[in-house]
Amino acid sequence: MREAVVEKPKKKVWTYKDYLRLTDDKRYEVINGRLEEMPAPTPLHQRILIGILARFFPPL
Repeated sequence: MREAVVEKPKKKVWTYKDYLRLTDDKRYEVINGRLEEMPAPTPLHQRILIGILARFFPPL
């Protein structure tokens, strides 16, 4: 069975309720009523995050 795809019109004022109805696997945020697609973090971003977290949570 195929899932229904929610249309993403350009001029609509998006709400959190609209956001919850999205069915695709892309990353989105609703910013000032606009639906914005968010890029995935880069490998450099992930390495920096791991370094920061390692300082907050050192090995036991």
